[in-house]
Amino acid sequence: MEASDQKILDYVRILSISLQRRNAITNSDIEPLKNLYDAGQAYDCIAKVKQLCGLKLTVIVARIKGYPDKANMVRIFDNFSKQFKYPLYKPSSDEFNDLQRSLDSKKVPAFILKPSNLPMFGTQEFENFRVAFFILEWIIELSFESFTTCVAHEMSHIVLDAMRHPLREDEIAVDITAMILGFHDIFHVGRKSEKGKIGYLNDHQFKIAYDEIIRRKKLIYL
Repeated sequence: MEASDQKILDYVRILSISLQRRNAITNSDIEPLKNLYDAGQAYDCIAKVKQLCGLKLTVIVARIKGYPDKANMVRIFDNFSKQFKYPLYKPSSDEFNDLQRSLDSKKVPAFILKPSNLPMFGTQEFENFRVAFFILEWIIELSFESFTTCVAHEMSHIVLDAMRHPLREDEIAVDITAMILGFHDIFHVGRKSEKGKIGYLNDHQFKIAYDEIIRRKKLIYL
């Protein structure tokens, strides 16, 4: 086994222990989610994914047309803050430049603006908090599975950040978190879209993570 393979197994183990999800997402959860998306209710679909991730805070969704340049992104953020009367978290210069590079690459499907010091998960302060979730318009044209893969990844960022998890800055760990939360079968289909690969796991890493998550689901813990 290669060192990188062991890293994926370790991530699954560490995150499984940290998350300790008791009520796994089932087909009975996925079917109404798909019905919402198929009916063109993408925003309601996002709200449902948030709920399935165990998040009770408010997520305000904004749709971005095209691939805005830096000046337009500043304008979008300012307009968003005024429209929702929401003191939008302002990324640092480095964070903004990283985001703009991702937008310029025409690959980023969505992103969340949130402070690094989110209130702790499970607290009343956390439940009263609001974060801004920006989606690129083109992801609504993706399949249900690819769209949900994008959304579940971003919601998993919130989960790990609010837990102050040591792996919260690792994008591969964020993908694995969404899979552990119950979206593993969605990822299995949705990570490959007509727009290209979605997520940060390569095919080999995904298989290792997927197989280990399935194996762990069959274990009985006393």
